[in-house]
Amino acid sequence: MIIGDPYKFAVLFDRVKYWNASLADNNGLFALCIDGKLFPDVVINAVVSVSTYDVKESLSGIPVNEMIYDMDTENSFMALYELVYPDYDNEDDRDNDYRYLLATPDLTDLNYLVFAVEGRGKIKILAAKLEYNFEEERDIFDNSTITEVILDKNEVNQIIIEIEKAISEFTG
Repeated sequence: MIIGDPYKFAVLFDRVKYWNASLADNNGLFALCIDGKLFPDVVINAVVSVSTYDVKESLSGIPVNEMIYDMDTENSFMALYELVYPDYDNEDDRDNDYRYLLATPDLTDLNYLVFAVEGRGKIKILAAKLEYNFEEERDIFDNSTITEVILDKNEVNQIIIEIEKAISEFTG
């Protein structure tokens, strides 16, 4: 199933019969499509009902931050990254602000990071595949391409409604 416009923002998922031991299981494909690019760009096995629910919840609670929204793509991404994953070597003892994180654990486990911020009545979604430096315990941004799309709030609300319908089909 595809919810949304893949050339803007869409949630792609489908239950894969062969990956499920029983009819009650919901293992399947899951990805986000942002500006025509797939995140992740490899097939992953996700619990479809959980991943779609996580995306719906994230879309429903995107924070307003005009300052970050108005930044260029790279600076917006970096600012959101620092809010979600603050540098603990820094003396700011800030907590992680996961409200800006749109990626599910299935995506973040593979270092696909997707963030969202609201500003001027629109939603900015930014995504990238990063490399992780285990020694520094931080992501590496060198040579990372950041994908950005800006959506009207109405488009996001319609996607939320369609995801809710799909979730109700999974839960019966």
